[in-house]
Amino acid sequence: MDADEKNGTAKNNEAIAFDNIISLDSAVNKAKDAAGDGSLNGWSLEKDDGRTYWEISLKDGNNNVAVKLDANSGQVIEKDEDD
Repeated sequence: MDADEKNGTAKNNEAIAFDNIISLDSAVNKAKDAAGDGSLNGWSLEKDDGRTYWEISLKDGNNNVAVKLDANSGQVIEKDEDD
């Protein structure tokens, strides 16, 4: 175990701070605004490279749309559509 792991630094860097994130309902609404209407198919809250984001999966007919939103600002990071 290296010094960072021993002192919990690595674990703290991976932890999600919940005090400043938008709610799941707000994230789903923002994803629907960005991707068009659809039903919620799944969601996750993740952190990568120090950035916390919601990944919202929507299904509209035969189309699946995944929208990544910054969990703090609600801004769309990425939108991916699968037919």
